[in-house]
Amino acid sequence: MNASVPRQKDAPRKATLPMRLHIPYGTCPTGATGATGSVPLNTLTTYTTPTSPATTGEALDFDRNATVNGTAISHTAGASTVTLAQTGTYYAQYAGTAAPASGSSYPVTNTLQFALNGTPVTGAAVQHVFPAAGQTETQSMAVIFNVTSAPATLSVVSSGGNFNYSNYNLNVSKIG
Repeated sequence: MNASVPRQKDAPRKATLPMRLHIPYGTCPTGATGATGSVPLNTLTTYTTPTSPATTGEALDFDRNATVNGTAISHTAGASTVTLAQTGTYYAQYAGTAAPASGSSYPVTNTLQFALNGTPVTGAAVQHVFPAAGQTETQSMAVIFNVTSAPATLSVVSSGGNFNYSNYNLNVSKIG
């Protein structure tokens, strides 16, 4: 400690770092060689541009396709279902905006859920309670799920009343 500068009672101590750092030269062991070839890309992005109404139990329609790669996932523009042509593991992600339709009674609860072959996918839902008129809510959900029998259909189903959806999209990828 320097005698000319008194140390303050609760002052933090300075950490000292080594003056030199030694990094060894050489090569690291080589790992096992991976598989050769390419993995086919199977992805789909579909979306809707105009505001679209939906009632309880109704699947949302997607009026446009942005990107379609591969043959495992397909969608006809304007349809409410995405077709999964192969068994395997898939990832799906939805994002969009919801608003109660005029004439709704408040509070009103909006729920969106992924459905596989018409059956709700466990753990794949988003919910919002609208306390009053004039509100919109951005909603998103994502899920990884297995398709054990093909072809299968995937949809986004609305419930809780009459709602208007806008600026929404659905991305689906086969990941395994």
